[in-house]
Amino acid sequence: MNVDASVWLIPVGAGPVEVRRSRDLLRRRARAELIDLEALRRLLDHRRPRAAIVLGGPVSAALLDAQRWLDEFRVATLVVVDDLTPHFEATLLERGAQDVVSSSTAARILAARFEALLRNASGWLVEPGPAAMRLHIDPESRSVRLGTQHVDLTRAEFDLLLTLTRRPGVVVTRDTLVIDLQDHTISPRALESRVSRLRQKLRRHGAGEMVETVRSVGYRFNPEGTSGPPDTRPGLGDGHRRAPSPS
Repeated sequence: MNVDASVWLIPVGAGPVEVRRSRDLLRRRARAELIDLEALRRLLDHRRPRAAIVLGGPVSAALLDAQRWLDEFRVATLVVVDDLTPHFEATLLERGAQDVVSSSTAARILAARFEALLRNASGWLVEPGPAAMRLHIDPESRSVRLGTQHVDLTRAEFDLLLTLTRRPGVVVTRDTLVIDLQDHTISPRALESRVSRLRQKLRRHGAGEMVETVRSVGYRFNPEGTSGPPDTRPGLGDGHRRAPSPS
């Protein structure tokens, strides 16, 4: 598959004014190419852009399809939508978008988000790692590696990952996570966003879907998202034997 230096602008409900503004903001940063939604899936079979910006109106099934296709082909993607809510932001991040912003965002801030997308795009384009990749967690140094790659997590993201890996294959409810994380002030939306950021960082380093969302219940750590279970050296905690997955 050919990877080119262009940034694809994909209008999905956005008007000509929004498209023109995005093209103008990109002009000094990258070559922009306007891609019709109808042609997107077919083009991805043959080409891959440096990055993509999905210009939505309201969140719609078509917008979600576009974002899903781009994620399948490991394209760094920023999604611009009308009436952005925390729920839609978490949903799009969980589905693999690298960034999500409101269409009402000021031009200067939007330009900065475009810059960040382009800076991170080169790392995102790396294909998923080999099947032999293994997750290692060291609670003492609070470090995480996937194979030989260091995964840079915040303190909150590390605590979340460690909590989930202590129950591999088991669904951990949101209420249980709040108790284990000792963060009784965290809202369900904030927890969703934290999970989304953790999942995104693991994906960026070539991991599979190790953190699974169980709708309306909670989350489950799936060690088969890489080649095997997380490192179980002393100090990682009790209960590392894999429990049977719920049927």
